[in-house]
Amino acid sequence: MTTKLLHIILTAIVATMAASPIQAEHLIVLATNDTHSQIEPYENDNLGGILRRRAFFDHMRANNKNVLIVDAGDAVFGNMYYSIFKGEVEYKLLDSLGYDISILGNHDFDNGIDNLAMHYKNTHVTKLSANYDFTGTAMEGVMRPYTIKKYGNKRVGIFGLNINPSGWINPNNYDGMRYLPSSHVADSIARHLKTVEKVDFTIMVSNLGYFSEAMGKPCDTTIAAQSHYIDMIIGGHTHTMIKPNQGEDQVKNADGKLVTIGQNGKYGKYIGVYDIDLDNMTVRYDQVAMNSDWDNQSQYSAMNAWLNKYRVIIKIQELMPVGYLSDYFPSDDDYAAWLLNAQLEIARDVFAIDNVTISIYNRGGIRRDLPQGFLTWSQLTTAFPFKNKIVIAEVDGKKLKEVIENINIKQALAHPYLINQTPETQNIKNIDEKKKYRIVTIDYLANGGSYMTNISDYIIFEDNIANSERLIEYFIKNTIANKIVKTQ
Repeated sequence: MTTKLLHIILTAIVATMAASPIQAEHLIVLATNDTHSQIEPYENDNLGGILRRRAFFDHMRANNKNVLIVDAGDAVFGNMYYSIFKGEVEYKLLDSLGYDISILGNHDFDNGIDNLAMHYKNTHVTKLSANYDFTGTAMEGVMRPYTIKKYGNKRVGIFGLNINPSGWINPNNYDGMRYLPSSHVADSIARHLKTVEKVDFTIMVSNLGYFSEAMGKPCDTTIAAQSHYIDMIIGGHTHTMIKPNQGEDQVKNADGKLVTIGQNGKYGKYIGVYDIDLDNMTVRYDQVAMNSDWDNQSQYSAMNAWLNKYRVIIKIQELMPVGYLSDYFPSDDDYAAWLLNAQLEIARDVFAIDNVTISIYNRGGIRRDLPQGFLTWSQLTTAFPFKNKIVIAEVDGKKLKEVIENINIKQALAHPYLINQTPETQNIKNIDEKKKYRIVTIDYLANGGSYMTNISDYIIFEDNIANSERLIEYFIKNTIANKIVKTQ
């Protein structure tokens, strides 16, 4: 649906309501998810951009009586805005754009709870999580399990639901937080809203994902199918582009009632628009592209001047070359020889640890493609934005077999790994169960991240700086030696 057609429809709804002696109470919910620090329009297709988003929000608020703006998590992480400013820009923009409700995604923890609290707790947006207990941490008292909004004589209950941090977040980054299983919390809190708080409509804002990324893990579709009291789900995490009216946007619940589920890809390219008729409890779901049509309405001089302070710093980093790559490297490449070899070389040349036979990385830890030719500080930092550190573990052959067998299983469950093995370990049958083997990887994986076998008890060395900084040093060292890093 085009922006103009959507405006005509929504304007017609408002006009009909005004002319009718019995007015239907409508709520327009605008939703984003996984915007991932994409402040400017996305470079590949010129969609998105924070100024266009604000223009659209302002337009909808000006033309509709009841508007609720919701973000379903991971507003941060993905480019230089987060790498340099640690969320300062993105969290301030939640207020500048007038968001009413926000929940956390797993990437909100990438710099730890203390950094999250420093920025997030000072925002005015209502912050929801029904299954993260932050008691005793810097985030204590910041989150509410739910909120209730009143529109005319109708009451709408909204609650937030978050993913199990195990396997998704470095344990050090959520230390002290208690996780309550989402499958136990979801319908029980919706039941509380309906039966105790007497709300007319319930909305679950979720960062579980539309589909399950690991066998048996709850997701939006399974939660909806098991529920009795959830009326609508605004989702995030899996970057799913749920097209309206094509079957994926509705799931039957345990009573056979249709639950509307929406999710809008990533980077803020599209905004989900939910028109809820609160009299008959029906939902009309659509999406609006943040394209150049909104540029004429996005001339916000004060906001541009504020953003320019950050843009100048980012531009300097984008011009700083650190090394040279022989060929184009796609981030979804199944075999990153240069990265795995870099880890082996760093172990040998920087840490002076020999006989490291296996290098392991997770493909999800590489967040952007790298071009052939000169690489800048900015490109490497955004390709490897996490604060992971290189670690070396020493395990016996029996444990190594367990690690490799688990990797082979998880490869088939959308958790791809990159692994570089010596000839003696490529065939698992040749591994001597009594022999010692050394593995170089990152602390996130060694601690069981991405569902890898936990080998944290076997670590014999842990670096003290981020992996991205080591890789920048690696490129600089090769540049000084007049060497080109070969992609394969």
